[in-house]
Amino acid sequence: MSENKSIIDKLVQLSKIFKKGFTIQVHDNNILQYYNKHYHYIVSYQTIITVDYNKLEPSIKYFKITDLDKQLRFSFIGGWLDKKDNIYYIEFNRIFSSLNHAIAEAKKYKQKYIYDLNEGKAIKVE
Repeated sequence: MSENKSIIDKLVQLSKIFKKGFTIQVHDNNILQYYNKHYHYIVSYQTIITVDYNKLEPSIKYFKITDLDKQLRFSFIGGWLDKKDNIYYIEFNRIFSSLNHAIAEAKKYKQKYIYDLNEGKAIKVE
């Protein structure tokens, strides 16, 4: 669990550094920057941490995740700031090469947007 705590602490630190967002890959408890020009559509499916920046001292909420040890060994994780309510979301992600597959997955998880890493923009899911 101490390795997971270390990764979770690093994710919170990333939220403070990368205010516009980040996408990383966790592999064998190491955090790596993620970029793949062919697999670049990002769909979030489960929130693991929220950081509320509305107070002087940010409030951090951790969500109970089934099989966290297994999921944190190899996963894609992204973070983004909801500017409307000033809350930073850190979430498990899935990565797709096909926009149509990404949209279908986003609908399955009731996501309003997917993110295109190549274009650096959010795409609204209709």
